[in-house]
Amino acid sequence: MTLALEPFAPGRTDELVRMWRESFEAGVGIVDPHPIAEQILYFEEKVVASNTVIVAMLDGTLAGFVAANPA
Repeated sequence: MTLALEPFAPGRTDELVRMWRESFEAGVGIVDPHPIAEQILYFEEKVVASNTVIVAMLDGTLAGFVAANPA
């Protein structure tokens, strides 16, 4: 297996948000009530706009991400 950490690329927004949502639902055990389009907009306008986002790729598949800011 190969793990690579890469800067987030805007073309991966849909893939990342869907993975994030599935992870949340599995971890918390509830279905997220927000429409996927709303979550994509939140990710673009809030998360990406104010954080550095790094994605973890496992054998070429998006496996996770971290969003962090220096504050």
